[in-house]
Amino acid sequence: MKNPGEQFLHQKDSNLHKTQEVEHEMKRKKIAGEEISQKTDRQDL
Repeated sequence: MKNPGEQFLHQKDSNLHKTQEVEHEMKRKKIAGEEISQKTDRQDL
C-alpha cells in the first residue's frame, strides 16, 4: 500500500472492502458497466 490514505483505512478497518456497503457498490458498478478496482482479492462478483 503506497497510498497513505489506503494504509490509514486499512489500519482503521482491515475488512472495509468486505462490508455490505462496498459489496453493494461493486455490484452496482459492475451492472452499470463501470470499471471496478482490482486491488481487492474479490473477483467473484
